[in-house]
Amino acid sequence: MGGCFPGSTATGQLNMQEFGGKNWLLLGAASAGMFLSSLDFSVNVGLPDIANDLDVSLQSIYWIITVYIGATASLQLVVGRVADLYGLRRVYLVGLVAYGIAVSMIAFSPALESVLAFRWVQAIGNAIFLATSPALITAVFPARVRGTALGMMTAIGMGGMIVGSLGAGLVIDLLGWRWIFLGRVPLTLLALLLAVRTLPILTPEHRGTLDWSSTTLLVTGFPVLLSVFYFARTLGWLSPATIAVSVLGLAMCYRLVWRQLRAEQPLLDVAILRRTQVALGLISNFFLYLSIFVCWFILPFFTSEVVGASATVIGLLLALPALCLLVSSPLGGLLADKTNPALISTFGIMLVFGGLVSFLFFDQQTGVFEIAIRMAILGVGMGVFQSSNLSLVMGGVNTSELGMGGALAGLSRNLGAMTSVAVLGSLFATLQGGSPDGVAGVGGSEVPPETYIYAFRISYGVAAGLALVGTAVAALSWITGSRHAQSGSE
Repeated sequence: MGGCFPGSTATGQLNMQEFGGKNWLLLGAASAGMFLSSLDFSVNVGLPDIANDLDVSLQSIYWIITVYIGATASLQLVVGRVADLYGLRRVYLVGLVAYGIAVSMIAFSPALESVLAFRWVQAIGNAIFLATSPALITAVFPARVRGTALGMMTAIGMGGMIVGSLGAGLVIDLLGWRWIFLGRVPLTLLALLLAVRTLPILTPEHRGTLDWSSTTLLVTGFPVLLSVFYFARTLGWLSPATIAVSVLGLAMCYRLVWRQLRAEQPLLDVAILRRTQVALGLISNFFLYLSIFVCWFILPFFTSEVVGASATVIGLLLALPALCLLVSSPLGGLLADKTNPALISTFGIMLVFGGLVSFLFFDQQTGVFEIAIRMAILGVGMGVFQSSNLSLVMGGVNTSELGMGGALAGLSRNLGAMTSVAVLGSLFATLQGGSPDGVAGVGGSEVPPETYIYAFRISYGVAAGLALVGTAVAALSWITGSRHAQSGSE
């Protein structure tokens, strides 16, 4: 797997004294992209303010999340392949530049349309971060401490979520929502400087070519998928437009898969997905984000409209999982190094399932403290799962596939989050008002608290069910891995 970075020993032994100095700077440089990526949780805190300022509905404002996640997902495999072909460091630096330009332009955008356009540009940088950060960590750290290093990377990344969530509430209350984008510019410049001075040049083992046919299908296919959700929400699932776009999307998907199976140098070598630990790890990761992401686009409205909390309080609540993750993610990675990563990830997602179930008991008397306890439980489970699951997936790919391994892990996350917004967001918006625009204070319509709470409980009930499916998949990975280990020892 990945080689050693400067300061590690040839045998892969790495003690905490060696895990310092310049190597901490290297860890920070490779993890800076994850930090910037997690800062985008500040946008979730600002959704009500952005909707009111731009005078758009709940259904429209969700596109700020959906477009960003969808664009990131559409580019994930492409940038992973490009990084493997042309160098992890080089592509990573391009991502930092694209991200910095995008957030600068979003801060000065006058309307939702221009915000969405520059969110696509920002997604280029985000896709690169999600693919190359874990690949860089895996490439320079020895295998015996891979889980610990990835856990630290995840913790640093979640530091961005803490800064974004906590800082967003204060910044929005004092300066307005545009500063949650403008404030990232100096941080991006600092990350770029650190990366240029610290990251080693990692020469690709094999220089191949990029499959432009697959790249085109993938990049254009996700907008088609987003169009399916758009037409379904506005016209209904059985409308001619929805059916036509769905058929087009399925045809493009079929062609993409066909291309991967027959191309001489495909964008994605499907052999990676035939490895049990990789495939099951990606599936459980998808279900984790499909279920838990409901907290970041529904809970802010519940906390604002039912509990009556300010943007600062909402930011504090959304930051709690990240605070817990700072401790639980390195711990999960350390445990993954010492035992079966699939076992640790199963335990983590079980905690998430239990936390989501507890949200079903919310009512009009629910207070901020009760929400905080539940968010803390979700953060612990999420942290334990993330680092151990990422160690499981990255441990199943070859050195020449590290960019693609990181891309697949990021893709599974983004697909889960995007599907969560599209499906659970649509379910919640419809149940709470009979139409997508029914949330009180957004779009100008009022909803009785009882109806609102009913929609909230149903949405979280579905999310808990999806987390249970993810738990079953993670457990299957653990059981399968244990059987293979026993067979190998025999």
